[in-house]
Amino acid sequence: MKFKIAVSNGVVRLFAVLFVAAGLIFTGNSPRAFGQSKSGFTYNGVVYSSYWYDEYGNSEDPPVATGVATDSLKRLAATGANYAEVIVTQYMQTYTSTTIAPLVDKTPLDDQLAFAIQNVHSQGMNVVFKPHVDSLDGVWRGQLAPTNISDWFTSYQTFIVHYATMAQANYVQGDVFVIGTEFASLSGSAYQSNWETIISAVRAVYSGPIAYASNATGAGDEFTTVSFWDKVDIIGVDGYFPLTNHADPTIAELVAAWTNNEFGFNPVAALQSLQSTYNKPLIFTELGYESTPGTNEQPYNYSLSDGYDPTEQENCYEAFFEVFSQQNSWMKGVFWWSWPAGSSSTLYDPNTDTTLDPDGKPAGTVTLPKWYKSAASQSFELSASPSSLTVIQGGSGTSTISVTNPVEFSGVVTLAASDLPSGVTAAFATNPTTGSSLLTLTASSTAAAGAATVTITGTVGSLTASTTISLTVNSAIPQGFAISAAPTSLTVTAGVGGTSTITVTPSGSFTGAVTLTVAVTGPSGAVNQPTATFGSTSPVSITGTSAGTATLTITTTAATSSALVYPKRPGVPWYAVGGATLACLLLFGIPARRRRWQTMLGVVVLLVLLAGGAAACGGGGGGNGGGGGTSNPGTTAGNYTITVTGTSGSTTATGTVALTVQ
Repeated sequence: MKFKIAVSNGVVRLFAVLFVAAGLIFTGNSPRAFGQSKSGFTYNGVVYSSYWYDEYGNSEDPPVATGVATDSLKRLAATGANYAEVIVTQYMQTYTSTTIAPLVDKTPLDDQLAFAIQNVHSQGMNVVFKPHVDSLDGVWRGQLAPTNISDWFTSYQTFIVHYATMAQANYVQGDVFVIGTEFASLSGSAYQSNWETIISAVRAVYSGPIAYASNATGAGDEFTTVSFWDKVDIIGVDGYFPLTNHADPTIAELVAAWTNNEFGFNPVAALQSLQSTYNKPLIFTELGYESTPGTNEQPYNYSLSDGYDPTEQENCYEAFFEVFSQQNSWMKGVFWWSWPAGSSSTLYDPNTDTTLDPDGKPAGTVTLPKWYKSAASQSFELSASPSSLTVIQGGSGTSTISVTNPVEFSGVVTLAASDLPSGVTAAFATNPTTGSSLLTLTASSTAAAGAATVTITGTVGSLTASTTISLTVNSAIPQGFAISAAPTSLTVTAGVGGTSTITVTPSGSFTGAVTLTVAVTGPSGAVNQPTATFGSTSPVSITGTSAGTATLTITTTAATSSALVYPKRPGVPWYAVGGATLACLLLFGIPARRRRWQTMLGVVVLLVLLAGGAAACGGGGGGNGGGGGTSNPGTTAGNYTITVTGTSGSTTATGTVALTVQ
């Protein structure tokens, strides 16, 4: 792919001669038996790459690199991949050279390659063996222009047959050999006979299926002009198609771009047309995205550097699977670029690395396992909230059904309800769903009353999960309402009031305005009875299933009084007392013989004084004596009953408040 290989001069290489136990168990010609993946692909692959002579390891004298490569390969296998694409590169001095040769310290040695193939098999995966040719002057291989075409093809045939022979020596059923990669300038009709010769030479030494990896970035690219598609077994595309015209698009935008990209091109249709023309399996021999913003715009450009962004890479992976898992009848798989085998896999920090390597990033740890794992290793669960519902005949209830993914699962779940009582129907707001759906259970007016357990089942292919809802259907309740008070009793002192909240609770789907009235009854003969009013809170409007309220205000009367004040009457005066004493002396203290006229005088004086005393002492009390005036005794103490009546049309209901006045 254009920009793919930048020959790294001056890279510091650390070698060690320490031996490590690689822990490899070779399985001979027994590749993994794979279950059906969520992708539905035949080839769930990742490119296993190295551009150094010893990174793949060596089974005879394993250096430290062997352990590093094996650990990297184990992480690759953990994604659920069933294929690893092993890369080896030889070089031309310039893009016009006619000779292809290995480069010391770069091209992996043959024993390293043999070990890499065996190592892949030992991890239970098949191999796609894919030799590359690059130019040391940095010109992309799709622009090669050898000065002598015949000499170049002769050199290329030697190169490719050498690796085809190695592939045969390590071949297991299912392995694939790639006879060339992205030779856009050399794969057209002018060179058809050269390629037919090479293909015949490869088939003479290799018995497995062969593929060619064409460049594919847009309309008219190499994948549409390869002259020998009819001679290979598998059509390969290195499919670095631009998608949207901006960084960090949504998954939905990326999905849409596969059928209408930023240039108005439809990659899906173009690839399907190619496949149908030759009626051969088609695979992405390469596909990849950097961990940086904008990678979807130029996936072929490996020099983008706009900061670390694993999300765009992850979303590009997800969008690809969502699109092509629906096309797996003709598109058979993908190989993601790339998963370094050796020291480079330990040099990069996956939390900052912006390269296309998915190792340790969400694309490799989440998205690949989700789509590559076999259905047997995936599962999901359903839950209902609430898990119990009560509905009346003619009514309905809802519960949210949620899909949870306990084991590397993400799929579109089709929901169904069963074990429904007679007369009850179920409807899902979203079906199928990837997350949650609101379930509505509706009971007809004649639905069977009673309790039942409704089963909700979710299905994805052969995977199923279920949950239950406890459903109770009650007989229909006549429309109406009830009146209640809080508090239901009050104790007050005369002159002090109180309040109680009156609640109107609807039943049987009642709606309407409820007018509240109040009546007070109390002890016989009670005066100043309490009063009770609702003010502006009546009537109460009921527009749904919720209750309405009004405030009842109770008022009592305090006792009052008023008295008349009279002038203070004087007591018997001193002179009256003295006069009475004198009269007595005149009357009784004088001898009888001399007291005739004195006696008469004393009687007169005594009578006068007695009359005056009577006047002074009589008249109805003395001192501050009151007498007369008015008073207000207040609300009579005792127990009262306040009755609240609600009325709406012909429907009525009552409630009471007990009032004690002290």
